[in-house]
Amino acid sequence: MSKMVRTLSEEAKDIIRNYVEMGREYDRKELVAEIKEKAERKEEMTDGVIAGAIKMLTASNEIMVASRGRYRKGSPVGNQNMQEKVVALFQKFKGDLDKICMVNALNLKEEDFRFISMLNEISNNLESSIWTLEDFGKEGAGAGEAPASEGETEGKELGRANERKEKKEKKQTGEPMKEAV
Repeated sequence: MSKMVRTLSEEAKDIIRNYVEMGREYDRKELVAEIKEKAERKEEMTDGVIAGAIKMLTASNEIMVASRGRYRKGSPVGNQNMQEKVVALFQKFKGDLDKICMVNALNLKEEDFRFISMLNEISNNLESSIWTLEDFGKEGAGAGEAPASEGETEGKELGRANERKEKKEKKQTGEPMKEAV
């Protein structure tokens, strides 16, 4: 009897599936290193095979692009509930919007700068809303607790969204972050 041989692509995808954990981000180089370390046919595992495996896993939403060259565990499209589908759609839209907005500032006119300023505000609000959707249901009222009032819940969500936005901005500018006390 002959043994079924897995394709290199299937092997690479299985290694990534077993490696990534929910709630953690991975650099592309980290995924490549893990595949090259664990692959049975290391010498045949080319960069193209690995790139294709990562591409197929992102297309099926088994892993998600967190930012350029960074990935996190996703939920396969067929296994997603409504919240996960909406969050994934918004994240994809936000990523596409960020890609389109990469422009050469030397070619911009005054009205372009005003438009970009408005678009930046909308983009930041969208990101904040995505975080709110991601957090939905994670910190609901416990069985013995009364549910929070609508205004109280909105205030907490806005506070968390603003905290994330500040951390992101500080990370991008290289400022040291203050820890919450």
